[in-house]
Amino acid sequence: MIYLDYAANTPVNPKVLKVFNDATLTYFGNPNSLHKNGNEAKRKIDESSQIIADYFHTKKENIIYTSGSSESNNLIIKGIADRYKNKGKHIIISAIEHSSIIAPCNYLASNGYEITVIPLLSNGEIDIDSLKKSFKKRYNTSKCFHSWSWTRNNWANPRNCKNFKRLSKCLFSHRCNRSHW
Repeated sequence: MIYLDYAANTPVNPKVLKVFNDATLTYFGNPNSLHKNGNEAKRKIDESSQIIADYFHTKKENIIYTSGSSESNNLIIKGIADRYKNKGKHIIISAIEHSSIIAPCNYLASNGYEITVIPLLSNGEIDIDSLKKSFKKRYNTSKCFHSWSWTRNNWANPRNCKNFKRLSKCLFSHRCNRSHW
């Protein structure tokens, strides 16, 4: 079998699997408990979090673990929308976003946010003219948030994203790169 859906999931690197298995067998205690196994698990999570934080040039406290990309997308979209609601309530997404993007946007729409859905061209790329119009129609183009997946897990066409930064003067740009590590 030839597996081509690497945007959805990828085979686990054997080195990563070995580290995961070793950690799971060694540090099985609840990291929020007070016993020895819990303390060891907490120490290992803290060490790992620091390595990740150093890689991303941030603080260990900024690292949040989730069960997967759906939970992460939900958390980031609702979190940013809530944190910056006084700056504007406009969110821009593409027409083919994953349900983990659409669901929190639908929730936010029911709570007063404007959600603009940008269509695709026949070749599968984002309609840049529609994107430009969505920015121009706003009273202040800097008061929005947009979320794009670089690829959709059931599409093989990477999206045309090179113009987004230049076009957008938004507060935040969220790009979901599921399973691309």
